[in-house]
Amino acid sequence: SPTQVTPNDNQDNQFDIDGGTPSGNNLFHSFQEFGLDQDQIANFLSQPGIQNILSRVTGGNASVINGLIQVTGGSPNLFLMNPAGIIFGANAQLNVPASFTATTATRIGFGDDNWFNAFGDNEYSTLVGTPSAFAFDTSETPGLIFNEGIEILEGNNLTLIGGTVIKTNQLELPDGTITIATVPGGSLVKISQQGSLLNLEVEPLPSNPSTAEQSFTPLSLAELLTGDDVSHATEFTDNGDNTVTLTSSGITVAPGDVTVKDVTAQTALLSANNDLTLTESQLSSTGDLTLLAKETVLIRDTPENSFQAVAQGNLKIQGDGGIDIQALKNPNTRFESGGDLTLVSDGNISTDAHFASGGNFSIENLAGEPGNFVSLQDPIITADGDVTFGNYTGSSLKVESTGNIEGGNIKITAPDTGLADLDPDSASDIGQSDINTLRSSRAVILRAGLSKDELTNQVTDNSADASSNQVTDNSGDPSSNQVTDNSADASSGSITIGNIDTSVNTNDDAPVIEGNAGPVILSAQGDIIFRNTEDLSFTEIITTERNGNNSGNVFLETKEGSIRIEGKILDINTEVSGGGNAGKVTFQVPNLDNIDSGKLLQFRTRARGSGKAGDVEFVSQEEFSPKQEQQITDQIEQDLRASSEENSGKLSFSRSPESETNPDPIEPIEPIEPIEPIEPIEPIEPIEPIEPIEPIEPIEPIEPIEPIEPGPDTSKPNDGNSGDQPAVSPSDKTISDTQEPSSSDPGSSDPGNSEAGNSEAGSSDPGTSNASSSDPGSSEPGTPTASSQSNSPTEEVSPETDPVYLIEEAFTKEYQSHFQRSFKTKINTQNDVRNRTRELERETGLKTAVIYVSFVENSSTLPGTRCQSPSIPVSKIDRRFGYRLSEVPQAPERCLPKPNDQLELLVITAEGNPILRRINGASRDQVLAVTNTFQRSLSNPHSLDAKAHLNPGEQLYQWIIAPLQKELNDRKIQSLIFAMDEGLRSLPLAAIYDGQQYLVEKYGVNLVPSLSLTYSRHTDVRPFRVLAMGASKFRYQNPLPGVEVELSTITEKLWKGRSFLNEAFTLENLMAQREQRQYGIIHLATHAEFNPGTPKDSYIQMWNRKLRLYEMKNLLYEPSVELLVLSACRTALGNREAELGFAGSAFQAGVDSTLATLWYVSDQGALGLTTEFYRQLRKTSSKSEALRQAQLAMIQGNVRIENNQLYGSGKNISLPPELSGAGKQSFSHPYYWAAFTLVGDP
Repeated sequence: SPTQVTPNDNQDNQFDIDGGTPSGNNLFHSFQEFGLDQDQIANFLSQPGIQNILSRVTGGNASVINGLIQVTGGSPNLFLMNPAGIIFGANAQLNVPASFTATTATRIGFGDDNWFNAFGDNEYSTLVGTPSAFAFDTSETPGLIFNEGIEILEGNNLTLIGGTVIKTNQLELPDGTITIATVPGGSLVKISQQGSLLNLEVEPLPSNPSTAEQSFTPLSLAELLTGDDVSHATEFTDNGDNTVTLTSSGITVAPGDVTVKDVTAQTALLSANNDLTLTESQLSSTGDLTLLAKETVLIRDTPENSFQAVAQGNLKIQGDGGIDIQALKNPNTRFESGGDLTLVSDGNISTDAHFASGGNFSIENLAGEPGNFVSLQDPIITADGDVTFGNYTGSSLKVESTGNIEGGNIKITAPDTGLADLDPDSASDIGQSDINTLRSSRAVILRAGLSKDELTNQVTDNSADASSNQVTDNSGDPSSNQVTDNSADASSGSITIGNIDTSVNTNDDAPVIEGNAGPVILSAQGDIIFRNTEDLSFTEIITTERNGNNSGNVFLETKEGSIRIEGKILDINTEVSGGGNAGKVTFQVPNLDNIDSGKLLQFRTRARGSGKAGDVEFVSQEEFSPKQEQQITDQIEQDLRASSEENSGKLSFSRSPESETNPDPIEPIEPIEPIEPIEPIEPIEPIEPIEPIEPIEPIEPIEPIEPIEPGPDTSKPNDGNSGDQPAVSPSDKTISDTQEPSSSDPGSSDPGNSEAGNSEAGSSDPGTSNASSSDPGSSEPGTPTASSQSNSPTEEVSPETDPVYLIEEAFTKEYQSHFQRSFKTKINTQNDVRNRTRELERETGLKTAVIYVSFVENSSTLPGTRCQSPSIPVSKIDRRFGYRLSEVPQAPERCLPKPNDQLELLVITAEGNPILRRINGASRDQVLAVTNTFQRSLSNPHSLDAKAHLNPGEQLYQWIIAPLQKELNDRKIQSLIFAMDEGLRSLPLAAIYDGQQYLVEKYGVNLVPSLSLTYSRHTDVRPFRVLAMGASKFRYQNPLPGVEVELSTITEKLWKGRSFLNEAFTLENLMAQREQRQYGIIHLATHAEFNPGTPKDSYIQMWNRKLRLYEMKNLLYEPSVELLVLSACRTALGNREAELGFAGSAFQAGVDSTLATLWYVSDQGALGLTTEFYRQLRKTSSKSEALRQAQLAMIQGNVRIENNQLYGSGKNISLPPELSGAGKQSFSHPYYWAAFTLVGDP
């Protein structure tokens, strides 16, 4: 029967599409016109047996779709074919349970030459099976597909294939494949299974102009996009040459182009017949991400918006005609892969970007051979595997790998002048010493065979087969695109290289040279191999300079291999003229026999002028004999002359058991770091950071520690600042990085103590020294500083006067005492926490604040006043509130916690001064009383309709957040990390209320025991597998009927992994599974109790036993687990020991983070939140943001139970009768979502 379009009587603006022509499992529809206005619904009616619905539009006008397309009555794939063009407006939506394909093809093929034609008649009886090809018969460029913003409500795969494709908005399909492609007219594209492109090879179609398909001419881009009869929101400019320019981005689009904004998918393929243009695009995939163009792939970021191409599988960028990447304007721009990262072109490859590969990195031509590339500004390559490229010309180059590095000739023409300072302490950043070298000179740094931890630019973790691109763990048919595991051969770590030239040019035809000649640093775990190039018998390293500039050093190091020369000569030339000094040449080898014998080593380090010639040094890690030394000497031809004998270079041989991996770096910071051994010694703790600095040694007995002694005299003037002012209201107090004493300890700025205090400040953690140099408080006049003792522009205050250090120390010791463990951890200082927030912001893209919430002694002094008891030696006092440590014999009453202790807030952010607020009128007993009321009102499942939680929630908000709201807004904070005092660690912070919104509606929220007890480097968990275990029935406890659905849904539909239920849920099986393969996420769906008392009283219930909390000591530490999920646990709310167990569960088990519940949530609520959490976690590296989005989905009613289905942002989950219940169930009340708390790394 013909296609029938009927208005639905029960649904306004809905049009039911019925009838059509069935053929086998396919159903065909024909439309003269097909378009939808906003709020209109096209409802395709299907039958359970239908596998594909195919629709054609024959009227010759483009389809403008600004409403909802949906399929009901079955789960078929839906195809929409309109050769004239398809435009999806800003309000377009898809609710297609299987795959959706939109194409401007003229025919869709089935089997052998059976076609569903866009025009004319069809022989439907032959159109059976699965569609196998698209034909584009038009002689001109096929029609346009323009996507202004499809919202995919449900679906597996999405394919957009036409002559030109423009996508200006976000496209999300995290569980499926997104394919966007353009093809020329007169081509055939083969497709494989439902909706997936097999390849894009063009097969010419026979010409037959008499057919309607070949005689059809689509509208041009300008006609289609700027015509009066087409409505869409994006503005274009007609350039008059069959191109248009997008007004908002300035991108010019030509026929055959693909331009894409944002894509999130399991697998994504973007393929252009002409150019692929990506400006400020955000592209991410949990599998492979492939970017293809027949001509050029062009990628740009802007200072305002980053570009991101992040694939957990392979990332491939191929422009047959060229690759043009300029993406260094925004610090958040990323090119990252969990698998291999490959750039392919036969044209110019320009790479102004930083690349991080979790597998191999390669630059290739179309034949698969190493390809040449250039860079005008700043190429940095990091790989957890091998790195391969051809010749390179451009600015200073840095390459690091855990495997081998193989390259061609390298010519450096300029330093990386635009390279910004980064945090030298962060393992995910380029080391500051490398930055100085690359930025100040024309340099080459190649390091091969590093461990993953030694990579200075973080790569996506490729462990646990994260990059093998398996669609699900249970499919049995993993993708063939698996990435080789490089860990087994990473130790080889060889460098194979041709000529290296960082010199100034002497001929006019050479590239323009800028800056000074810099060093050549080659450091390999294995061999360094100098290849023959251009049929010459020698390899050159040239760092020469003239006009009075110094030439560059040459440093060649092999830790376990040899230096091999494939030609006859290795020629190293660091000559200099005009008065500069010549660079030094260093060979560092395990043994002198590890240098290729019988080859000529030619060294020219001559200084022509008044400068010094360069030395040549051979350093052996092992003892060597005079014979070995003579053998090397016999291989050498040298010219180490200078204008005077004393300036001439020297040839020397030495032994060094320790290898030096970077001779030029300026950063002597790392040796100072190991300060921790002092930490457990109670009397010495206050001077822990100053150990390495000699001026401190004369400090006599520790016992006076003068900077703190004046503490009791709170009315003492502070260098002219009023030290006797009353306690301030929470509106006007901040702390400068260098003026800590003036706001937290008025006595500590006594001029008589400045010398000791400054020495301590100047010797603090060197890695944080530069972190706050931009802080306006750091140069406040009148503040004692130690600039003469440190290179740091911002000095870290003494631990005795650093309120962050004092709180961190006290919180950490509380957990040490509870778990009876001594944690070997550095106590964080104010600058440590600031640097930590900076790192988190770089990793997650979320502005972050750390908020310390504690109680302090009530007094009329400045905020931050701690204990006021001079009778106890300062070193014996817990300086957070003046609690007496257990070993102190006397116990002055005013040093114990009191009901009238006042609430105090301390906030640290990446930029700006710390914020300190004493909350007048918020005493310990008041705050804890309101907290207990709030907890009881939320955790009662029998009062879910009540609003009893709102009043105490609003009061807590006024105490904890409102005093900070202005600063949080000004600093654009998005994520909050709380370290809480006793009695507040089980506070469901997400649900405190401002009168209109819950806190989680404004911020991501997570809890830490202390930053010192939290893993210091953020980890993206998306590449890892999940091990899900649980029990649904118990001998002595209530059953958990939702566990079986929870485990199967997570591992079969949401995340790669395995699940074990009931009898298989034992500690022995948990350990056995972890021995077989690494699981980065452990999900335990079972009863768990955090009870009063010791860790022996708290437990996780396994099938055959209780796993006590004390038994979990480092249970999941090795191999590492990044996230532990406990979806059915309960905490004795308000009890100190129970709270310590809950908040300390992450570091006790040895995991980075724990997601757990404060009270038992219903099975349905727990299932709803945990499944939505995993869906959201696939979209972000931030666990706290994923939790926030899951909680928002519950608040907004997007996660709900209706018609025996659990609805969420992904596919519905069918529920068994015992879980579904009658009618519709909402989870918007905070009872269902506020109990879930993330503890540890956000």
